Amino acid sequence: MTKAARTLQSFYTKMIHLTCMAHGLHRVAEEIHDLVANVKQVFRKCPYRIQYFRNEAPDLPLPPSPVITRWGTWLTAASYYCTHFETIKRIVESFDESDAVAIKKSKNVFKLQQLQANLIYIKSNFDCLPIAITRLQEQSILLSEGLKIVEEIQDTFTKLEGHHGIEIKKKLKYVLDKNIGYNIIRKISKVLSGEEDNIANLDLPDDMTANDLLYFKYAPLTSADVERSFSMLKNLLVDNRRSFKLENIKKTLIIQCNFLSKCRIMGMNACLFMNFLVHELTSPDNDFLV
Repeated sequence: MTKAARTLQSFYTKMIHLTCMAHGLHRVAEEIHDLVANVKQVFRKCPYRIQYFRNEAPDLPLPPSPVITRWGTWLTAASYYCTHFETIKRIVESFDESDAVAIKKSKNVFKLQQLQANLIYIKSNFDCLPIAITRLQEQSILLSEGLKIVEEIQDTFTKLEGHHGIEIKKKLKYVLDKNIGYNIIRKISKVLSGEEDNIANLDLPDDMTANDLLYFKYAPLTSADVERSFSMLKNLLVDNRRSFKLENIKKTLIIQCNFLSKCRIMGMNACLFMNFLVHELTSPDNDFLV
């Protein structure tokens, strides 16, 4: 992604590449997998175990099924296991480990002496991360608000103690320092909020004017808007489509833009991309239209 951005900057000189901050925060907590992954498999597609769980713990929801691509869900799952540790352990240990490999692995993980202490440490110190990631992925969020969320996480992590705390702080610092665009965006935000008076100190691209900075007020810190647009735009060029008339493209774009009008930033990005698609699809060299 970084290499691609450097290549694109030769064509779009005013572009500032900022790697996704939600993904960056997610990378800070990549350590909790064994317990969550194995217990998830214990109850997956097994009605008997699910029903047994509900009978034993009627007021307790089933163990969460986090997804790697959904940032923060692993931390939420770790918080769940910390809160209901004894109940989940008792239910899993009641199963016959010969029924499934996941049961045997889960029992072995529950035997680890440091497991419960690690879950407590995660819940007490990192419950703020899933909330911050969710807030960063909100649409039409001000640039200053997004940066404030990241700074709050930084302030929280400076208070971490112990060996794990030091490692987490180092990783967060590494993630942010590697994100070159983050520092530039912070400087632009200071100008927009009135904290910085001298634009010459921003180290901006040479051809970027003061007027260009106005468009950064709602600059997103994550790639969530773009990724959301992929699922909406994929219907334009599906494999089973044999033709797409120009008038139908226009109707499709109107429907999409009307739907996205509630979300200004996402709507703007998606509409720009749709306009590009129309230009490409309607060009004389393209034989896709019939």
